[in-house]
Amino acid sequence: MFNDDPSARGAMLPRDQMYRIVEQIASAALPAGMKSRKLTFAGGEPTLCPWLPDLIGHASSLGLVTMLVTNGSRCDEAYLTRLAPVLDWLTVSIDSLNPETNQRIGRNDSRGVVLSAVQCAEILTQARALSIRTKVNTVVSRLNASEDMSAFIRDSGIDRWKILQIMGVGGQNDPHFKDLSVTREVFDEFVERHAAVAQSGIRVVPEPVTAIRGSYCMIDPHGRFFDSDSGPHRYSAPILDVGIERAFATVAFDRERFEVRGGSYDFGSPRPKEDPRMSGSVRSAS
Repeated sequence: MFNDDPSARGAMLPRDQMYRIVEQIASAALPAGMKSRKLTFAGGEPTLCPWLPDLIGHASSLGLVTMLVTNGSRCDEAYLTRLAPVLDWLTVSIDSLNPETNQRIGRNDSRGVVLSAVQCAEILTQARALSIRTKVNTVVSRLNASEDMSAFIRDSGIDRWKILQIMGVGGQNDPHFKDLSVTREVFDEFVERHAAVAQSGIRVVPEPVTAIRGSYCMIDPHGRFFDSDSGPHRYSAPILDVGIERAFATVAFDRERFEVRGGSYDFGSPRPKEDPRMSGSVRSAS
C-alpha cells in the first residue's frame, strides 16, 4: 500500500500529531441524523503502533465509537484485556480458513505465521467475553472465492460480517490484481453461498467494488485524507496544516454510496470511559 508514495510506506506520525488528528475528528460537526461518530483504526497492522491502546483510549474519551481492524496476530488475552475499557468493536480480517490459502494471499504476520481458524475463533470469543462487539472482514479474491465459510461464521458469534470484493487501486496492486481479481458474478456467488448465515442473527454486509469506491473516509500515515474513487490514490493536504474541513473537501466521499453500502448502521454509543493518560487504565503496547 502507498506504493505511489514511498515516504508513506512504514511511516508513522508522531504520537502527539496522532492525538491532535483524533481531536479534530472528534470536534468536527456530525452529519445530519448521526448521533455519534465511529473511528476505525486499521492498517497495515495497527497493533504494531506502540501507543495504539492509548490512542484508542483518547478517541473514546472524546466520545468517539472505537473500532480496531486487525489480523489478530498480536491480540492475545492480555492485549485484549488492555483494550477492553476503551474499545467498542474488534474486527478480525479472515479471508480463508485454509492456512495455505492465507499464505498465498499474504494474510500472515512479519514472520510468515498464519493464525488458524481455531485461533481466530478464540480471539473473537475472548473479545466478546470482555464486552467488545465483534466483526469479521473477508476480502473475496480468486484464491478464496470457492470457499464456504458458513459454519465458521455462523458459530463465531459476531455481530457483523463484511464481505468485500477485491479492488484494483492504480499504482498500488497493479502487478498482482490480474491474478487475484474476481468478476462481480463470482463475488455475488460467494455472497449467495453464505446467505443463510444471516439467519443466525449476524448482519451480512456485501460490498462489491461499485459500493466501495468513494464511500470510505480514510487517513494515510502522513495524516492526509485519501481516496481511490478514480482508480489511483488522491491525497489531501495534511489535516494538521489546513484543518480537517479543508482537507476533507479535497477528496471524494459519496455520502449516498456510504449509506447504500450500510456504512451508517447502529454501531452504538461509546461506553463511558476515561482518558487512559489520566487514569492509567490502559498501558502502551510493548
